[in-house]
Amino acid sequence: MKKHLFLILLIAFHIKISSQSKLAGSYGLDSDVQEFLNVIHSYEGLPLQDLELEIGRKVMEGMQQDSILNFDKIIFEKQTITINQKSVKTVFVKPRNSQKEILPALIYFHGGGWVYNSFDTHKRLMRDIALRANIGIVFVEYSRAPEAKFPIANEEGYLTALYLSKYGNKHGLDPNKISVGGDSAGGNMAAVISLMAKERQEFELVSQVLINPVTDTNTNTKSYEQFSKGHYLSRDIMIWFWNQYAPDKSQHYSSKIAPLKATNEELTNLPQTLLITAEYDVLRDEGEAYAKKLRMAKVPVTSTRYGGTIHDFVVLNALKDTNPSRAALNQICDFLRETFLTPETNNLK
Repeated sequence: MKKHLFLILLIAFHIKISSQSKLAGSYGLDSDVQEFLNVIHSYEGLPLQDLELEIGRKVMEGMQQDSILNFDKIIFEKQTITINQKSVKTVFVKPRNSQKEILPALIYFHGGGWVYNSFDTHKRLMRDIALRANIGIVFVEYSRAPEAKFPIANEEGYLTALYLSKYGNKHGLDPNKISVGGDSAGGNMAAVISLMAKERQEFELVSQVLINPVTDTNTNTKSYEQFSKGHYLSRDIMIWFWNQYAPDKSQHYSSKIAPLKATNEELTNLPQTLLITAEYDVLRDEGEAYAKKLRMAKVPVTSTRYGGTIHDFVVLNALKDTNPSRAALNQICDFLRETFLTPETNNLK
């Protein structure tokens, strides 16, 4: 496996991703995933959350640096959109050969515990989804914690969807074909914004794509117990993320923070959903529990657990060529293409 710049950063700052260096590997992990874990857990030092905030952010950006990626077939355009006298930073992503088309739009929210990551960490994934699904993507550079706490990021995401529903045509995007998606904390945001859209009834979403989503504040599930150490994402850093994003524990009972706490009434008539989990991820059980609750509310749900892999396997450039990552990317793009079809076309047998 190619060693990335993030390894240099790990050494330079004496970082360890987990607070324990015990390695995963006796459970049937994909061999490249195992090598990735061997590398990141071979360094001792400060946990990521104990670094100065900006240093931690640089480390996470450095993890995703890859000098050989090619972006010639894609167009990226930074835009600050304004609606209801509020502004949101975004990046519009479109296939270069589709400039004259009106494309469906996926509004995407990045993971990183509401604290880390940006468009630069997700640029490759945005390229791959836009090209393979032939869609436009609006990547939301939401205000991050701890500078901005709940519910600021969610409101920015909601305003982005509202803006596209009114002015999407100005950007070559279909205002009637909008979906939301995200990974980890971004998956949480996508789920919450689907709930907000149903509640406020200012626009309708076609679908939601939830990748390794955070759906609950509880960190005592079976998957947390099994994989809280040595599997990239730890319980310790998830607790820290929650404290940065939503330190007021009284808010943790809200479905707008923890979608798993939503009632059946809140979930009914949400858009069709693709929910992806990873076998060796602390967030696995809460993601699958959310899929079950959606299904009980009669929401069309496809829920897939990818074996032999870890949290963020779709996002991490170091794992992009592993079998689980390739298969999940194909599933995401197929789902988006199918859900953006007109009802008449989609019903053809």
